[in-house]
Formats: sequence, C-alpha cells, structure tokens
Amino acid sequence: MKTTIELPDELGLEAKRHALENGTTLRQLVIDGLRKVMQATPEKSIPAGRAYAQKVKTPFFVCEPNAPASNLSIEALIALQEESLREH
Repeated sequence: MKTTIELPDELGLEAKRHALENGTTLRQLVIDGLRKVMQATPEKSIPAGRAYAQKVKTPFFVCEPNAPASNLSIEALIALQEESLREH
C-alpha cells in the first residue's frame, strides 16, 4: 500500500540519518516503528458499521468482507459517515 505522511522537518531528517547509520531505509524504519507501536498498544474494537472519524478525512468503516459499503462511491461513504456521526 502506498501512502503519504507529513513529518516535521527535523524528525524526517533525524529518521533518514538514523536509517542510514543503521543500514536500513526510511521505509523499513517506518514499517518497524509502526509494528512496534501496534504490538505494544492493545487493540480497541470499533463497532461494525460505525464510522471511525478521529482526524481522518477519508471515511473509514469497519464492516464484514463483501459488505455493501465496499461498493459505495466516496460521496455515499461521506454521507454515511455524517449520518453515523450524527447518531452517536
């Protein structure tokens, strides 16, 4: 999966330097760091069908595989997210 993240300039430079000094890549450093944090943090369950909106601009829903939401347009997902947020 490709994604874009924004880092503070100082942290980005420090991370690149750390990767170089340790014979790895920034990509691998991020992968390792994410895995470490995720393993150390207990998972919180999100009720199926409820929008997850915590500083996330793109709607994110937890649902069963092949759920109807997987075929919705971005406009329909945003409307569903707004509805879910109004209800909770």
